[in-house]
Amino acid sequence: MAKREIHTIENLRSDLRLLGVKPSADLIVHASLRSIGNIEGGYRNLLQALLLAVGSNGTIIAPAFYYGALDPASHSPHLKSDELRKARAKAKPYDIYLTPSGEGALGDIVRLDPRSNRCSHPVFSWAVIGARSAEFTSNITIDDADGLESTIGRIYSRGKGQILLLGVDHTSNTSIHLAESLAKCRHYFEEVIRYKTADLNWDTFSGCGGCSRGFYKIRGMIDFTKFEIKGKIGNALSYLIEQKPFVDAAKVALEKKPWGLLCDKAECLSCNRARILYGLPPLEEKEYHLRHPWAQKEK
Repeated sequence: MAKREIHTIENLRSDLRLLGVKPSADLIVHASLRSIGNIEGGYRNLLQALLLAVGSNGTIIAPAFYYGALDPASHSPHLKSDELRKARAKAKPYDIYLTPSGEGALGDIVRLDPRSNRCSHPVFSWAVIGARSAEFTSNITIDDADGLESTIGRIYSRGKGQILLLGVDHTSNTSIHLAESLAKCRHYFEEVIRYKTADLNWDTFSGCGGCSRGFYKIRGMIDFTKFEIKGKIGNALSYLIEQKPFVDAAKVALEKKPWGLLCDKAECLSCNRARILYGLPPLEEKEYHLRHPWAQKEK
C-alpha cells in the first residue's frame, strides 16, 4: 500500500479492520505514534479510529506506566550516598489523575479523555476507555503486577483480547510479562520494586515484569503463524495478535525455559539477577554489579 500524505480517521479505521481488529474486542495498544505518519486533526484522532474499529462494545487499553516513584537505588546502584539521597528526594509518588504516562503518548491521550479510567497501580498503570474500562481498572492488586488480577490479566481471563503492536515490536508487548506470571517464572516473582507512596514514605511490591529488551526472542520459542497478522496502520508496520492463545503458548515455552527471554545487555541488572537465580553466569561483571548486594547472591 502506498504511503498516504495525511491519514484520516476513516482511513485508519479501515486499516485497523483490514488488519483484523474485531468489533467488541478488548484491544491492548502499544504504539509509536510517529511511525503512523501525519494524521488529520492530530494524533488524538488515532484514539477515535481505534474506538470506531472496536465499536461501542469494545475497549481500548493503553499503557500509562510511571517510573518516577521508583527508588533510584534499584536502577542506579552506582550512585554515591549523597547522590542517592538527592535522587530519592526527587522521586514523586503516583497520582492517578495528574501523573503523566512514561510509556508513550497514547497512554496520555487515553487517560486525558474524560470517558476513560486509569488503574491505581503505583508503577504499572493502564489507561482504558470503552465498554469495560471500569472492569479492567478497579481494585487492581499491587503485587503480581502483570498477573491475572492486573488489567491485562483480566483481559486474558475474558478471552476476547487482541494485542496491537502499532509501529513497535514484541519488546513493547506487556502480555509476555503476563505469560511470565502464569508460568511462575522465578525471576518475575522475585523481582521486588521499592517505590515512594502518596504519604512520601517507601513501600515495596513483588512480582512484576522487569526488562523486556529480550522479548524479541519469543519468535524463536513459539509458532507465530498461529497468532499474528502483519500489516500497515497508516505508514506503521504493525502486528495484531490474539492475546489468549499467544499468552498460553508463551507460558508453555517459559515453563520449559524461563530464562529464554532475558536480554543480552551486560549492564542490565534485572536480567543478570535472573541469570543468578537460574544458575547462569552474568554476561559481564561491571564494578557496580560487584558492589551491589543483589550480585552477592549465591547461585
